[in-house]
Amino acid sequence: MYWYVYQADVDEAVDLKNAGEQFIEEDHYAVDCIRPKCLELHRMCEQYKALLRTRDELLTRSRELQDRIDRVGMETGCHGDRCCC
Repeated sequence: MYWYVYQADVDEAVDLKNAGEQFIEEDHYAVDCIRPKCLELHRMCEQYKALLRTRDELLTRSRELQDRIDRVGMETGCHGDRCCC
């Protein structure tokens, strides 16, 4: 749901990781420094994606709960924090 907002960050990190992997494949002189950074970037991307999935699930459940509360409020005549019961 909100994934599109953060997709640019994820795409940029993936592009950076891919560039690092390209250097590794070309046996760049700094491959010993690049490889650990690529692994760390990959790990961070996976954690970030997992965090976003969790946040999205929580927001979706919150929205569903709020919708249910609103429906019950409409059925009972309660609006907002005031109830006419």
